[in-house]
Formats: sequence, C-alpha cells, structure tokens
Amino acid sequence: MFESINWETVTGIATILGTFIFGLVGWKLSLQNTKLQQSTLETTYNSFTMLLNKELRDGNGISEDKKLSWVQDYLNTYESICISYIHGDIDKKRFMRTRKYEIVEIVELDDIVFKSLLFPSEISKYDAIWQVYKEIKKNRYV
Repeated sequence: MFESINWETVTGIATILGTFIFGLVGWKLSLQNTKLQQSTLETTYNSFTMLLNKELRDGNGISEDKKLSWVQDYLNTYESICISYIHGDIDKKRFMRTRKYEIVEIVELDDIVFKSLLFPSEISKYDAIWQVYKEIKKNRYV
C-alpha cells in the first residue's frame, strides 16, 4: 500500500503545511503583541493624564512656570496619542469613542496657558492634536 506513495511529494507537502502553520502562529503572536503594545500605551497614557489632570485641578497657587510645564506635559501626552491614532498604531474607532471629547475640550478650553501653546494652529507645535481635532469637527463626531 505505501510502496506507491511518492515520499518526496509527501515530504514537500508536509514542509509547506508546516511552514504555513508556523506562519499563522507567528502572525497570531504578532497580532497579540500589537494588542499588548496598544494596551500598554493606553494604560501609560491614562495614568499620566489622570496625574496631570489632578495636578492641574488641584494646582491652586502654583507658579505660572510650573503650570506651563504641566500643560506642556499634558499636551505632549495628547500629541503622542494623536500621532499614534494618525499612524494607525491604535484602534481608531476606540480612540474616537474614548478620546474625542477630550481633544475638543483641550482645543476649545478657555485657558490662557493652553491657548498660548495651541494657537494659532498654523504655528503650533501640536500638529497631531490639531489634525485630529479638525477630523472630529469635519466628521461631526461630537
């Protein structure tokens, strides 16, 4: 029965099948790694923004230099997450669902320190925030 089997063909098929399965496993691990990286990025971002929000909210009587430093850190954090959104490094639907109001609030906030760093948009160093803000407004996400 086994005398008529071409073992070279069977070996070739097994090699191709093994390579295919190994590729699928690698792809799955890569996908899991990407999700883990996204989760880690969002966790770090959430922790940092909660800390900055608390500092800004509780910062009565702080110096203008300290507030400027905190606002810059806050905007830099949002700039980083907006860059990740633009490049597709994070889930875009989830980002819009969880961050759109924060982005609009940052840009439209009536605070002299925020405004001094964000406006005018043409010379602001926070291009990604502005790009995402304009997308939110254009598509009427809020």
